[in-house]
Amino acid sequence: MVFGNGVTAKVNLLEGSCSCRIFDLVKMPCEHAMAALRAKYGDGVGYGNSIYEYSSPIYKASSYLLAY
Repeated sequence: MVFGNGVTAKVNLLEGSCSCRIFDLVKMPCEHAMAALRAKYGDGVGYGNSIYEYSSPIYKASSYLLAY
């Protein structure tokens, strides 16, 4: 559960889902998932790397280059 600005969101990092549905639909961490990742990894290198781990492979440069 992520709380902020009067909004509560339920984030499941293992399933890549959030109750706001942005994480589910776009396959890139929403603001709630980012807050959950920061709580899990802190502000260090692990946090920055975790964003890519929880994003869909379609957003990686190698996938983009394969498409074109």
